[in-house]
Amino acid sequence: MVHLSRLAEDFIIFCGDELRFFELSDALSTGSSMMPQKKNPDPLELVRGKTGRMLGHLVGLATTLKGLPSGYNKDLQEDKQAVFDAEDTLAGCLQAVRAVVDGLTLNRQRAESAASACC
Repeated sequence: MVHLSRLAEDFIIFCGDELRFFELSDALSTGSSMMPQKKNPDPLELVRGKTGRMLGHLVGLATTLKGLPSGYNKDLQEDKQAVFDAEDTLAGCLQAVRAVVDGLTLNRQRAESAASACC
């Protein structure tokens, strides 16, 4: 999830007004009431937000495990909800990011211009 969050942030920056290296699919973004031409990267923002919850699950499970003596596993009856939620969330986020990547349109002129400007 941390890697997906970083990837999502990179795409948000690359699709933003400053760089515009890519354009998001209309099917995967929403407009703004103040700026109808703006495309809000909703799936990418959700991936970033859900990453915090997944990290919270990780810390919770690690906290449970840290004081667990060998051979005693009764405390682990509380791990299922976090593990299953993490699996479901990761699967959904992977689908969302794949849909975004599949729907991206490269702005070749801007990307070439930026690449040639730095070298």
